[in-house]
This record gives sequence, structure tokens and C-alpha cells, in this order.
Amino acid sequence: MKKYLTYHWIMVAACFILLSLSIGIAINGFSVFSVFIMKQYETTATEVQLILTFALAARLLGGLTVGKVTRWLSIKNVLRLYGCMVALGLLGWSVSTSITQYYIYGAIMGFGVSGTGLIPCTALITNWFNEKKGTAMGIALTGTLVGGFVFTMFAKYLILTYSLQFTYEVFAVIFIVTVLLLSQFVIKEHPFEKALEPFGQKDKPMEDVEGIDQGISLSKFAKTASFWLLMVGIFLVSFVNMGIQNNLIIFYSKLDYEIGFLMSWYALTFLSAGISRPILGFLYDRLKINAVQIGLVILLIFVVAILLLPISTSFVIAGFVVSSIAGAMVTVTPSYTLTRIAGKAHYASIFGVAMLFYTAGMMLGPVTAAKIFDITESYLPAWFLFIVLSILMGVTLIFAFNKGKEYSKWLTKTS
Repeated sequence: MKKYLTYHWIMVAACFILLSLSIGIAINGFSVFSVFIMKQYETTATEVQLILTFALAARLLGGLTVGKVTRWLSIKNVLRLYGCMVALGLLGWSVSTSITQYYIYGAIMGFGVSGTGLIPCTALITNWFNEKKGTAMGIALTGTLVGGFVFTMFAKYLILTYSLQFTYEVFAVIFIVTVLLLSQFVIKEHPFEKALEPFGQKDKPMEDVEGIDQGISLSKFAKTASFWLLMVGIFLVSFVNMGIQNNLIIFYSKLDYEIGFLMSWYALTFLSAGISRPILGFLYDRLKINAVQIGLVILLIFVVAILLLPISTSFVIAGFVVSSIAGAMVTVTPSYTLTRIAGKAHYASIFGVAMLFYTAGMMLGPVTAAKIFDITESYLPAWFLFIVLSILMGVTLIFAFNKGKEYSKWLTKTS
């Protein structure tokens, strides 16, 4: 029992909090802000949604810088630097007088999220865990959903009680204070800073501990088939899952289900999605990675099968719940698979590039499904397309892992 009460799990808790703040406020919480922004500025829904688009695009670009900056500075200083950008973006929103200013400050905030969210948090867990890595990632990544739920509720209260501008200011203070406290007193980049070894490391001297600084470099990895197979797999993971999830309400509403009912069940899927992430991480720890990838493909096909048979309210509820469970792979699978293939030394740099494909999938999947609906007046072609792409996703991830074994001789150690 004692080994589960080590500093390793305090690091998981710290990453949980960071992801709750970064993704919960800046990304998942935006849906609440958007309604009041549109009302305040009397603008269109499209113009308001472009704020989030600018933020996501900036996060994508920021992801390319985080790895290099981390190697120049440290994860602790990266959190401080990029955390200030997030706070600046929120404070900028509080004084914005036009949608254009929202775009500018949204981009600043999105750039900052790249250095306080997925990349540094998954890099920390990669450094701190050899065993139970999947479980640790699953728990930490649940923070994105918990943060989205908690800060959405809190934002509604602050906006209705005080004002939209005051809400931005409160969130900016909460964000920067928490990030500074965690980076100063809690975050440690490597276990040896607390005289510890990575979780699960046994009977090896500290200088031989795998993963403190072992891994393939980005320049070498990018020349391999494994890299490109993995990038395609990561793109398809987010493309298929987000393509399904972001179109569910529209899909079911066209079948004459009441919007309020659909919104309620969509909100409740945060619970099932939150539970499924640590479970998926646990499965990665206990089973062979390729067996889990095959299971995820089967699960996605099952999701689409449910969507093809919306014959009752039970099927509608099952569609929301099962798709949210499958959605655990959007965050857990890319980070876990990458670290199993490429190691730890250059993880942040490689994951920054992977975020390009990850974000592209998130942005294109929902649009593609919606465009197919607009053209055909039916989502069925999109659902069948996602079945094919789910199979392709599994194939690319499996071959990426298998091919990655060939490059173990290229692993390097840097201190």
C-alpha cells in the first residue's frame, strides 16, 4: 500500500490540476463564454466560434516551441512562462472592446495553453513512471473533463452574479497563482530531484534508470516509417472521435429528439468520459498495447453501430455514453503510444509535432462529418466513413509500434 503513497502520485495530482485549469478554462469552458460574448457584442455565432479557432491554431503553433524551450529552460520555467501568457489572454478578454481584440488575446491564451497543458503534463508523467504509466496518464487527463465541468458551473455563477469581465479576471488570478505555486513547490521534472526513481524501477542504479533521459531524437524519429504511421494514427484518433462527438446533438435533433433532452445527456457524458480515461490507462498497463488498440477499434465500430440504429431513447442515451467512453482514446492513446515508441529524452519535442496532427484531426473531423451531412442530408455516409477510418487507425497504430522496435538502437541518453 505504501508504494502508492509516494511523491509520484503527488505529481499525478499536480498534472490533474494543471490540465483542469488549462483545458477546463481555456478550451472546455469557452462554450459558456461564447453565449454571453455573442449577446454582448451582437455578433454572429460564426464570429464568436472563430475566437476558439484562433486559440486552437495558436496552441498548435505553440506546441512546436514547447519541446525546444523545455530543453533550454526546464518544465517548471516553461509552466511559468506559458502560464503568464494564458493569464494575459484572460485579462486581455476582460478589457476587450471588440471581437478582433478577442481574437488576438485568444491566440495569446491558446499559445500559452500549449505549455501548461498536455505536453508538459504527459512529459512529467513519462519521466516519473515506468510502470503504471497508463493509469497515471489516465488519472491526470481526467482533469480536462473535471475542470471543464467545474469551471463551466463556476463561470455561469460569476457571470450571472457579477459580469463577464469580472469572470475573466477571477479565472486569470486563479490560473496564474495555481501555476506559480505548483511550479515552485510541487513540480519536479525528474524523480531524482526527490531522491526517487521512476515508479516501478527496480534494482538499477540511478545513472542506469531507463527513461530519465533515454529516447530517440526527433530528427532521427522523423526519418522512420514508425513516426509517420504514428502521426497518421494520432490524426485519425482525434478525427474520428471528435467527428462523432461534435455531431451527435445535431444528428439526433434531426431525428426529432428534443434539444433539452440531448443537451442534458451530453453534459452527463462528462462523468462516463472521466471514468473511462483512468480505465483505459489501466488497460494499457495490464495488457499488450496492440491488444488495446484492437479493442479500441472494435469499440469505435460498436459506437457507429449504435448510431446506425437510433430506434429508441435507449439507443440515443447509449450513443452518448459509449461515444464518450471511446473518446478516452483522444488524450490517452497518443501520449501513451508515443512514449512507448520514442522514449523520454525528446518526448516534449516529438509530442509538440504530434499535436499538429492531433489538433488537425480535432478541427477537421467535426467539419467533415457536418459537410457530408450538408451535401447528402444524412449522417450515414459519415458514419460508414468513420468505420473505415477506425480500422485504418488501428492498423497504423499497431504498425507504428511494431516498426518502432526496429529503432531501439537509435535511443540516446542525455543528461
